[in-house]
Amino acid sequence: MSGPLLGLPAAVADVQDKVGRVQTAGGWAGAVFDGCVLEDGKVKLETIIAGTASLDISPSSLYAWRNMYFKTVKPANTDIICAVKDTYDNVLIPNIEDGGDLSSIDPTQYKTLRLVWTLTRNSVEDESPELHEPFWSWLGGVEKEIYDTPTHTTTSSSYVTVLEKTTPGMLLAISNESPGTTTSRLKITIDETVIRDDLANSTFFSPSGGSKYIIYTKNFNILKVEHATSSSGQKSITYVSYKE
Repeated sequence: MSGPLLGLPAAVADVQDKVGRVQTAGGWAGAVFDGCVLEDGKVKLETIIAGTASLDISPSSLYAWRNMYFKTVKPANTDIICAVKDTYDNVLIPNIEDGGDLSSIDPTQYKTLRLVWTLTRNSVEDESPELHEPFWSWLGGVEKEIYDTPTHTTTSSSYVTVLEKTTPGMLLAISNESPGTTTSRLKITIDETVIRDDLANSTFFSPSGGSKYIIYTKNFNILKVEHATSSSGQKSITYVSYKE
């Protein structure tokens, strides 16, 4: 998924990429070595001048590639080059460095990437270059990103439940729209503790005829979000962004 998330201002949607969605993995599991050996987590050449290490990576719940990381030791007269390919060995990035950016690769077209390192030296008398364990990152993870409520008509003295969760997660953001002359009020309860109650405090969440959002990064075991309008028959529209 890319771009602003449905129903939320761009600033709120952006927080989805900053909170809890960056995933990482690493290691040599499933790697194929040709002319190379794996010793103590490091790849070295056999008694030849060139060899390769290939690794296919297929992150779960992928919706954006991020970066890849690998440390190298390259003595004199040696080199290590890494190419990023698809599973048909078509080259997507011919020479990527440690920390290199993978975000230009379309995750819908390339759900699996093949990383191919080529290790070389001028002579078998030269010390072998070393390739350390690789790591890579992506945006992913199973999330319920938006709970989009229907329009509620309420009285100023009554809260209507927007969202109630009894399984652990993280509250990310809340957005509200107040059409016309309406002003909205909000109540948030996390793990039986009320962290906001506009009716009790005679405050408002959203100004008349406008919109407002709050970015949270609060973990919860139990979450309840409620809202109300200040005038009978008026409308308050509230969206809650969270992940599980």
